[in-house]
Amino acid sequence: MTTTVLRLTCIVLFSLASWGPALADDAADVTAAHMALERAMNAGDVTVIAPLIHSDNTSFTGNGGMLNEAFDAAVLKANFERGLSLATRSKHVQVRTWGDTALLTAYAEGMVRVPGGAPKFEISRVTEVWRRDRGQWKQAHIHQSPVVAQSPPRPPAPGGAPAPRPPGAPPAAAPAASPAH
Repeated sequence: MTTTVLRLTCIVLFSLASWGPALADDAADVTAAHMALERAMNAGDVTVIAPLIHSDNTSFTGNGGMLNEAFDAAVLKANFERGLSLATRSKHVQVRTWGDTALLTAYAEGMVRVPGGAPKFEISRVTEVWRRDRGQWKQAHIHQSPVVAQSPPRPPAPGGAPAPRPPGAPPAAAPAASPAH
């Protein structure tokens, strides 16, 4: 019995070790890769950007469009040549890692100019999935969406009853129960 338990313990431990546990410096490495990608985007340097993007990269960008299923360095380079410019910086960067996968969340703010457009100040929420590929962290997915102002609270309805919820709004939280005396 003791031998069987010892064997099972060894098998479980070996299996967990083979998943490639996250290392203490992985979060710092992902943050550094994200910051390098941000600097390269701000500089319009596609030669630095391309190696930081995973070959299976997908994205949802701030334009509200459909999923972009491939990164195309030539298209990005052409957009920079046509006037795309960025002067953004990340704030409140947080990274969580699981083996060879990492999740990065942040806010990005700064000036963005699309080809043919005027510079515009933007604040976006950013979620990125990073994968370690042959020892290098690469961005596998990005979802970026603009931060929008929250609407002000609704005034109470006549008679003091709460105002009706708009269609599709989640139900209000139930009031806390008062303790029994």
